Amino acid sequence: MEPSRRSAVSAVLPDIRGSQLNRSNGLYVIIGVLVVAVIGLGAYIYREESKPQGIEMSIGKNGVSIEQN
Repeated sequence: MEPSRRSAVSAVLPDIRGSQLNRSNGLYVIIGVLVVAVIGLGAYIYREESKPQGIEMSIGKNGVSIEQN
């Protein structure tokens, strides 16, 4: 009966390891998404803060355009 015990235990262990790997992979995905979101938000805020203040005037094919920042 010992061989059947070993096979039962070895049949359960890969499932437990696979479950733990899936949890770890999910955690890495969540952390990656959060890092990308923080970097994207930081770039957006930097771009908005570095815009010149005042009036922006441009001359193009459609004529003169004036925008207030």
